Amino acid sequence: MRILRFLSTIATGLLLSLSGTCILAQTFHATMVIDRSGSMTATTMRNGIASTRCKDALSAAKDKINNSLVGGTQISVWTFQNSTYTNRTGGFVSKTNAIQAIDLLAAQSCSGTTPLAHTVCSAIDDLALATPLLYRTLWVLTDGEENSSAGLSCGGSSDADGVEPWETLSWQGRVWHELFPSDTPPYQTAGAGVATVPIYFGVFGDYIGLSRYSEPVALAGDTPAVSFSHQFAPGDAGGLFNTMAAASGGYVALIDDSASIPTTSRFDVNGDGCVDQNDLIKMLPYLGKRVPDAPASLDVNGDFVVNTRDYNLVTANSGLGCK
Repeated sequence: MRILRFLSTIATGLLLSLSGTCILAQTFHATMVIDRSGSMTATTMRNGIASTRCKDALSAAKDKINNSLVGGTQISVWTFQNSTYTNRTGGFVSKTNAIQAIDLLAAQSCSGTTPLAHTVCSAIDDLALATPLLYRTLWVLTDGEENSSAGLSCGGSSDADGVEPWETLSWQGRVWHELFPSDTPPYQTAGAGVATVPIYFGVFGDYIGLSRYSEPVALAGDTPAVSFSHQFAPGDAGGLFNTMAAASGGYVALIDDSASIPTTSRFDVNGDGCVDQNDLIKMLPYLGKRVPDAPASLDVNGDFVVNTRDYNLVTANSGLGCK
């Protein structure tokens, strides 16, 4: 199973008039999907402290909510195991209420199989129905392979060779089409069109196939998916994660069982765990552009435009998270 992290963006504004001044008011929606299946009980050792992926995923989810989302974001928390998912917040709630829902999970155990495809498709649908159509983000935290969505939404056999283009009736192809509804076969990055939401994946531990990686995977922070897409062997679901994240404007983070869980910040726009000149370089080509023409991750202050305000905020936080 994998730790997935999906981040998604659809930007629209509501014009309000306040004291004769026209301002842009926006609502943000984020869905956090947390794997609670049996493989998440695997033991981890972080900074000399024994834990489990099950517990670590909750810590990572709270970190993302506290540090990566602008104020006022409405959050929905989902978990999945066995044959279905559970909406732990009953809809979109405040950051405080979302954190409380995650804290309640600490007393519950992880067990069962992994309806990954069913859950991801359902989460995308839920975000797409958020009214009005505004900024959206989808994160998935997991460590494993889809294995129990048969007969459910987006269920199906696995793609024969595990690389794009994704077979239309495979679970990979069904999830891809859910994220890129305007795409037509062959389902692949080229010509994928606009994603329903940006998607981010967090992958924990010795996720299926890690032994087949071509280089070490103990990364200190989030890394753009394209930088290590070659590491996923054919047949690994990680190949789908990489292509979906890269094509939708998100990225994949790998979290080794013996590494510290990286803290995150919305000022770290390239997702490498360090706020520095590389973040500013990434912003330059998009200055003056609106979301979604510019990646949502670059819109640091959440006003749907990437401009000098965002650039200056990143500059002011230079050095954050760097070692």
